[in-house]
Amino acid sequence: MRLYDAVDGTSRLLTVYPLRDGTWMNMSWVFPTKKESESTTVSWNTEGDRDEISTVFHDFDEDLKKMLQ
Repeated sequence: MRLYDAVDGTSRLLTVYPLRDGTWMNMSWVFPTKKESESTTVSWNTEGDRDEISTVFHDFDEDLKKMLQ
């Protein structure tokens, strides 16, 4: 398991770990979304917006961003 933290006070995290004997990978891009900041509802299981994630994590490692695409 790997945890990547932006370490800049922005609450941006990425967790990566293998599933099914390494045949699948789970990637969790964790950050306060635009929708979340406009709402009082908090959820750990919501649909992601790939464009928003790409924008929020624009300064992360190029290999990690390629996996998102």
